[in-house]
Amino acid sequence: MVNNNEIWLDKPAGNWNEAFPIGNGRLGAMIFGGIASERLQLNEDTLWSGEPMKPGDPAKCKALPAIQQLIFAGKYAEAAEECKKLQGPYTQSYLPLGDIKLTFRHEGDVSGYRRTLNIGDATAEVAYSAGSIQFTRTLVASAPDNAIVIRIAASKPGSISFTASLTSPLRSQTAPLSASRVRLTGRAPRHLEPNYSKREPASVYDDAPDGEGVRFCAILDAIVRGGSVSSTGEDLAIESADEVILTLTAATSFNGFDKSPGREGKDELALATGAADAVRSRSFDAVLRDHIADYRRYFDRVSVEFGTPSDTRALPTDKRLDRLRDGAEDIDLEALYFQFGRYLLISSSRPGTVAANLQGIWNEDTRPAWSSNFTININTQMNYWHSETTNLADLTGPLFDLIDALQVTGHDAARAYYNAGGWCAGHNADIWGLANPVGAGVGDPCWANWQMGGAWLVQHLWEHYEFGRDAEFLKKRAYPAIKGVAEFLLDALVAAPTGHLEICPSTSPENKFAYTAADGSQVICPVTTTTTMDRALIREVFGNTIKGARILGVDDDLVARIESVLPKLPPFEIGNEGQLREWPANLDEQDLGHRHISHLYAHHPASLITRTKTPELAAAVRTSLDRRIANGGGYTGWSRAWVINQYARLGEAEKAHDSIVALLAHSTYPSLLDVHPPFQIDGNFGGPAGMAEMLLQSHDGFIELLPALPSAWKSGKANGLRARGGVEVSQTWKDGKLSDAILSASVDGEVTVKYGAITTTLLLNRGQSATLDGKLARR
Repeated sequence: MVNNNEIWLDKPAGNWNEAFPIGNGRLGAMIFGGIASERLQLNEDTLWSGEPMKPGDPAKCKALPAIQQLIFAGKYAEAAEECKKLQGPYTQSYLPLGDIKLTFRHEGDVSGYRRTLNIGDATAEVAYSAGSIQFTRTLVASAPDNAIVIRIAASKPGSISFTASLTSPLRSQTAPLSASRVRLTGRAPRHLEPNYSKREPASVYDDAPDGEGVRFCAILDAIVRGGSVSSTGEDLAIESADEVILTLTAATSFNGFDKSPGREGKDELALATGAADAVRSRSFDAVLRDHIADYRRYFDRVSVEFGTPSDTRALPTDKRLDRLRDGAEDIDLEALYFQFGRYLLISSSRPGTVAANLQGIWNEDTRPAWSSNFTININTQMNYWHSETTNLADLTGPLFDLIDALQVTGHDAARAYYNAGGWCAGHNADIWGLANPVGAGVGDPCWANWQMGGAWLVQHLWEHYEFGRDAEFLKKRAYPAIKGVAEFLLDALVAAPTGHLEICPSTSPENKFAYTAADGSQVICPVTTTTTMDRALIREVFGNTIKGARILGVDDDLVARIESVLPKLPPFEIGNEGQLREWPANLDEQDLGHRHISHLYAHHPASLITRTKTPELAAAVRTSLDRRIANGGGYTGWSRAWVINQYARLGEAEKAHDSIVALLAHSTYPSLLDVHPPFQIDGNFGGPAGMAEMLLQSHDGFIELLPALPSAWKSGKANGLRARGGVEVSQTWKDGKLSDAILSASVDGEVTVKYGAITTTLLLNRGQSATLDGKLARR
């Protein structure tokens, strides 16, 4: 039976989206798999345009009182226009490093082509025959060796001849350093407009010796066995070799969000050269061995099977997707997709690297879609939804590093734009920690003037604590950040004519409502008082602040202040069709199939609304979700992934599974990368998160086994998933029924376990495991 950890195609990539991604958290490559001409598109995770943020204009917040008064008077359109006065600069962009191009000399017809990405050991391979000679390229992005390494082999000695070039679409130059080494150096723009901006100049370079803009260096090295290697101008030429090892190392001058990359930057030349010299001294077999061991210490923590192994594994992945679109079932492909999401996080987010952005670490465009930035009104958060549940919690550090930076810049943004304490962040962020509302005075407030990015991000800090119960992490990292957002919200709330304390202006990310203006016309608008999503975020932040303060025994005065505010907040509302309202009661939805389902945040990823504790509100969530899907919602990859998670939380197994099939059939490239369109990585992460929610839930105060098991996953197993409370869970099931479960504790505590109508309570000490049968009896 073919390995179910392989994505494979029988042809080279026709475009970037069909290439295979490899990465070590810092360096990434997209492998096209060409025959006569191979392209490896390269990225380095700190190569962004821009420079450290400048302080916000303190006069910005003077526009806020007038905006609030217009909203309170029902003049929403006028308020929306005034909101543009609260906008600051756009984020900077994540940029491509360059390309390796290999031009081969082959003789004879090509046959037996296969391009493979093995996500079980994070290796890629391109194999084919030219005439009677078999050629194989093996590629890895090694974290231990901090390099991308390629082995080119042939079945006949002396058969490998090609040229290798290293270029960049940014301002750069390539020069030979020796007969077997070339070096690429350059600098990113000091400023780059987003791809949707029409402002000129679109890019600004600073060419002074110590000018701003991130400097970069990449080194391509060749080691040949048999034959020869020489540098021909900017290229390397390999003649009649038996085997060739190519290594790519790279570094930039980026030295932190608050450091000038020109004047205070790292020495990118020394870093790239040191890595190149170190990996050159090692054999490919040693590099491969250490790479696989390093990768598998993450990947092997979780294994899943959703049914009996299928013959479809023998088909190229694009053909499997075609069958799925035609209505065939492929449960193995669903399991492969689950593990691919874990592969991508391991490859794009490692301790000490930058957080995974809209495209992880893979981007070929010099003005990428949405700047390939951190879009923090859903997308960045979704990138990490599966980190805790699928046992990759130690890969969340880069996200927390981003939050650390945003606390600093967000402190300034809170004062400059909202005249508030604490810290906040808006709709977008970047490597420099941009926290202000973006839009540059021309952005649509439906996305530009959302101020709750920090409130959503700190949920991940609380969840990390809940899953691991690390009191030091809560004390030193999570609680201070959550507290800072709570302080911002307390200052930002204003007394409204409704009798409630409101966030104003408030939006529901990227969506708009309809209302009747004073002249009787219908108007579409994005800004009002506290939307349902903001109501959820405020309550969640306040609730977690209270819980954290009480655990740590601190901030009694802050807790008392929050408790005095809670009764004055606007409640969740149910509409006349039984739906959870997205907007205040006098405002109507105008896009029933909108891709965002922000008003359901309280249900997922938060747990303010649950089936057991708030059944009436949960029913309203179900009605809202069904309405969204019936009207065409879930049409982007990430949006459909969020739907999976919502239905899983509702216990709607079949609807959740239908959305998995829809995600694969309609929002997945042949490489299994996610379609927005264009490519965005969030759906690749959110889909597996939803699948994990179908198998295990722990958000409602207990661990629920197989809470949304679909009929398609009739028999199977899921080993190594994590639940809140420091518990790892492995389960097997047969004919749709639980066979057994093993719960292993990493901390001392009492654990309540639920399966169907059966509930049991266990007392587990750290390092202790308990095995339960299908009726939750302890074995």
